[in-house]
Amino acid sequence: MSSHTPSSSQSQSPPVYSKDIWDYLVDMLYMPSRQDRDQLIKQAEIDNKLAKRVHLWDYFFRIKPEDVGKPQKREIAEIENYRKKAENALADRQSQLQRKIEKLTGDIDKLARETQRLINEAERARVELVNSGKWRRNSGFVTTALGFLGLTTIALLDRANNIWWLSTCCWPISLLLVGLGPILLIVGIQRTSTEHINKIIVSRQTQIRQQERIRRREIEQTIQNCRNQIPELQADFDIYKQPLDTRIHILQIEIEYLIQQIPTPPSDQEVDTWLREDIRRLGEVAITRSGLQHRLIKILDAENPFCIRGPAELQVSSLIPPPYLNVGSDRYKHLRARHFVILPGQTFADFYGVCNIGFILLAEQELATYATFYDFITGRQSGEYTKVQHYKDVVTIETFKGYREIEVAGEKVAMDNVPSLKMSLMSGESIDVTFPDEDYFRQTGVQDFLKHRWKYDPRISADNAARVVREKVHDSKT
Repeated sequence: MSSHTPSSSQSQSPPVYSKDIWDYLVDMLYMPSRQDRDQLIKQAEIDNKLAKRVHLWDYFFRIKPEDVGKPQKREIAEIENYRKKAENALADRQSQLQRKIEKLTGDIDKLARETQRLINEAERARVELVNSGKWRRNSGFVTTALGFLGLTTIALLDRANNIWWLSTCCWPISLLLVGLGPILLIVGIQRTSTEHINKIIVSRQTQIRQQERIRRREIEQTIQNCRNQIPELQADFDIYKQPLDTRIHILQIEIEYLIQQIPTPPSDQEVDTWLREDIRRLGEVAITRSGLQHRLIKILDAENPFCIRGPAELQVSSLIPPPYLNVGSDRYKHLRARHFVILPGQTFADFYGVCNIGFILLAEQELATYATFYDFITGRQSGEYTKVQHYKDVVTIETFKGYREIEVAGEKVAMDNVPSLKMSLMSGESIDVTFPDEDYFRQTGVQDFLKHRWKYDPRISADNAARVVREKVHDSKT
């Protein structure tokens, strides 16, 4: 398996992931290692009868489809995040262009209004031009009149009084006024002519409209460029994201392929049959180890030997084999494996990855005890114990309740009153088997335990064994 970053996915070859689902168990902390299952497969290849161990492994340890292909899902998340950023950048850029188009469209409207305002101002300037021409025309009349008046006055005064100095000073001024007056008059007449004024107004308005057309073309060209960029950006993004979408599709296909490899667990009925087979075989081992094969007595309404089964996790921690207490190890996960089902006939059954199985074997003069920690998944036995003694050596046999701790969903759960069967011997040794009850099932998540009959209620065997042993002990001592 492999991992990558978005940058590396763009610049390097995409990572190659395993197509074997069992390589992904490292991502599922609730599952044992692949090696744990592979060992069972190797044993099954040698002895086909052991194939059920692989099925039991699949029964207790079930891969959750949502946990399959986590490396692929991480890459998909990275690609989608990278693509989302690109989509956001595209949307932002397109939004900016759209806002710019809207602003420029508004600028065209403003330009049209401004142009109309300038044209109106040019039209209003007609009156100013007329007034200005009239002023020049009147100034021409006045100036000419003053000039002639000055000349006439100078001529009259010069003849009458012979004031030569006045003639010398005022004569040029009067001539200037006489010459300037007609010019102002002519200019005033020209300025007040309709043709002249219209020409000025039209020229000014034409210039304004020409400037507006130039500016409008510039704005419209900019708008068109912006409009062209929007589909171009979208097309570039589509080309960019196509390999990303293809990669995501490939990864999704890989995940689906892995999910299809999740094994179908055996039925509850099959597991029940295998458990009964194993208990029967262990019972035969107990009989052989005890040496009471031909001396076992018949017990009314009960089997001899008595089998008392309880989950290994409920036993006193000092009795549990150390390998099963190594938190996080495969055996630890076997120890915490449990499965509760409703079998046909509406009977409740409890199955455990590792059990503490005890047998009490009764003969006329002796009783034997056989106990072992039994890994139901692998068929491995640990801490096997066999003891044979006379009834008179039994000091007490009792059922009592004690404190235990179990783990549920990764959390420690305290249980104050867990039932146990304890048989004390004169030698100081004792046999102690703890088994579940209603409180155990309630705290492990069984909601409707009391609605069904418990198929393997160890309390019945414990009570029967205690009753018969007490009778035998009493008989032997009296």
